[in-house]
Amino acid sequence: MKKLVKWALRAGGFLLLAFALLVLAGKVFFDPNDFKHHAIEFVHENTGQQLEINGAVGLQWFPSLHLQVSGVRLITQLDSVGYPLFSAAGLDLKLDLWSLLRNRLEIDELALRQPVLNLSTDQDGQGNWESLLSSLSAKKSPASDTRDQDSGVSLAVHRVEMRDASVHWMDNASGNRFDLEHLNISTGYLSPGRPALVEARFGLSMVKPTMNLKLSLKGEMSTEEDFTELDIDGLVIDMTAYGESIQESGAALKLTADLALNFTEESFQVDDLSIIGADARISGQLHGRGSGGVPELNGRMLIHQINLRSWLGMLGLAVDTADAGALTRVSAEIGLQQENELLLLHPVQIQVDDSRIQGRAQTRAGDNLQINGRLAIDHIDLDRYLPKPGAGEETGSQLSVRVEALRNLQLDAELTFDQLTLNGIDLNRVIMKVQSREGMLLLEN
Repeated sequence: MKKLVKWALRAGGFLLLAFALLVLAGKVFFDPNDFKHHAIEFVHENTGQQLEINGAVGLQWFPSLHLQVSGVRLITQLDSVGYPLFSAAGLDLKLDLWSLLRNRLEIDELALRQPVLNLSTDQDGQGNWESLLSSLSAKKSPASDTRDQDSGVSLAVHRVEMRDASVHWMDNASGNRFDLEHLNISTGYLSPGRPALVEARFGLSMVKPTMNLKLSLKGEMSTEEDFTELDIDGLVIDMTAYGESIQESGAALKLTADLALNFTEESFQVDDLSIIGADARISGQLHGRGSGGVPELNGRMLIHQINLRSWLGMLGLAVDTADAGALTRVSAEIGLQQENELLLLHPVQIQVDDSRIQGRAQTRAGDNLQINGRLAIDHIDLDRYLPKPGAGEETGSQLSVRVEALRNLQLDAELTFDQLTLNGIDLNRVIMKVQSREGMLLLEN
């Protein structure tokens, strides 16, 4: 993902340089459309890729420099027929030339109309953007970095707007697909060290699992002079999710947080996190770092008391227990720590109705979610949580219950009960092993 972000920034720079050639044409009062081929040759010579400008190019000088370009397409060798890596209906760029006299570059407006980014990987996992990324890396030199850093020209952007953008990702090896559509972004005055309001709206759909999301976000964004750090204070994200396992009306969530990103250290920090929706509330903080190739994650999450029975019902997961009041008062506090490829959950403190659960667990993500753990329960009446009589099957000391929602879960846990009620019998100091394979939940005492 980091390489992809770098590629996007560098590719955007080359495209802007190409458009700058058209601006240069206007200085000698020629029709900038006559210089399209110079921009196309510039991109091909520096990236090896094919740039197309199929629309008109417009240029105005007063009251500010206004460049308009339409019908832009960037095509790589691995692009599918009819699906270029990048395309845009148009670009509007307004520059305050007088600001250059103050050793400052001010962009009055930067607007991108209907940009489309088509990303795909083939059966071998090779991305259609990799050839472009390689050529951009080869062209980049330490000398050019030094000149950029020593130029002393400050940058300010009065307004950025992206209208009806789309990003499509296709993994041809797995058949999975992500589509981000109808992305609209607008900002206030952007200048290093100065907060600016940022607003965005978009839709996101995926195939595995089938789900559609509608999102809107806003917050105050600020960055450092060297653009190595990015802060978003007062971030608010409103989301509604629709999918196979979600009720027809959808599930609405609201997320608020303060976000800090450090691109040099490849780290992030989420403070004052709050997620409210679907009759649930989650709060906490998360700190992460990805440098060195080993992801690190630390944090704390607090799940405030919820009616888990009702919440699962909204997600299409009906719970049928002997006691209709079971799972109606659930809360948890969990510590998170990433350790190599494992996510450690420690400490784990859960309150389920009248029962207190403590312990630790670890998870490993893959084709199947793997969870291993050891938990201690003070007391519980297990009969309340078992299916109603006739819904399950009991043989000897082993109970087998078919649960479709557990099909992709591999669970191995050891549970220790100080006091346990099962089949109407009160037991003390019971150790029980729980396993789940292919949707079959096995309990052994």
